[in-house]
Formats: sequence, C-alpha cells, structure tokens
Amino acid sequence: MKNKILRIFSLILFLPSFICFSQINKNQLEVEREVYVIDSLSNSVIDSVSLIMRDSINVRVLKFDKKIITQNILRNRNTHFEIKYYFKDNKLFFIKIEEQHPQLIDLKRYSEYYIFDDKIYSKNYYQNMRICLPISVEDMMNGMGYNIQLTEKFMQKYVFNLYRKIKKLNPKHY
Repeated sequence: MKNKILRIFSLILFLPSFICFSQINKNQLEVEREVYVIDSLSNSVIDSVSLIMRDSINVRVLKFDKKIITQNILRNRNTHFEIKYYFKDNKLFFIKIEEQHPQLIDLKRYSEYYIFDDKIYSKNYYQNMRICLPISVEDMMNGMGYNIQLTEKFMQKYVFNLYRKIKKLNPKHY
C-alpha cells in the first residue's frame, strides 16, 4: 500500500517537470530547424559595416535577410569569434557564438542561446575536439587554449550590447 502511494506521489511530482522538459526540447528542435532553413537560404549580404567595441574589439557586421553575422577580433588577445543572430518575424530568436581556437584551426568552441522576448530562456555549450589530442590537467584548467576571459557572463552581456549597437546604426536595416 505504501509503495502504491509513493508511486502515485512520485508520478504527480515528476509528470509536470517531464512535460515541461519535453516542451523545451521540442521548442529547441523547432529553433534548430528554423536556423537550418535560414542558413540554407540566406546567402546574399544586404549590408555590412565595421565597428569597434570596448577599444580593443574589431567587429565586422554582415546583414543577411534573416540573420546577422558578426566577426569579432580581440586585438590584444589573438581571439577570433563569430556571433550569428537569427530572426523570425523580425524578432531575435537564436544566437550562436563560434570561437576559433588560437593555435588549432580545426577546433572551435560554441555557445548557443535560445531567445524569447529578448531574454535567454535556454543555453547550450559544446566544443569540437580531436580524439588523438593529448589534454593535460593544466590545459583543462586553463580553458584548453581558448580565451578564459570570454566567460559565460561576459559573452551573454556582450552579445546583447553588440546587438543594441548594431540596431542603433540603422534601425530600418537591423
């Protein structure tokens, strides 16, 4: 009897969280499909501009039909990263950051932000690696060669600050 009550109670507790998690996962799959379609169809640059952020970050902005790509270079740190902003119905819905490893051209680190009402509602982080690449504990602690100053908190602020600056350039275009 106690096991039956415990099972029912567990089901009542976990069912709403399972439904909520599956809904988020479904939304993320829809976003990824939309991003794929935009990447497949958006090939012609509509506009481009160069900016300087924080005195040491050079930014090149490329505007496409439903996305904006920014190529960011931190002059003092030999760091290159690309930010892609994706739009649906003229609203920002997804941001993808791709940071190039400073020494190994085939390695990149990625951050993905799922956006709703101009706020991040979900995040995803990953990086590609070589299977044969030996990794020491020291390398793991020091960010594997990537710029450790590009923290999650910094990047979340930076992508929105950059987006606001881009919109100010020409609100009709961006």
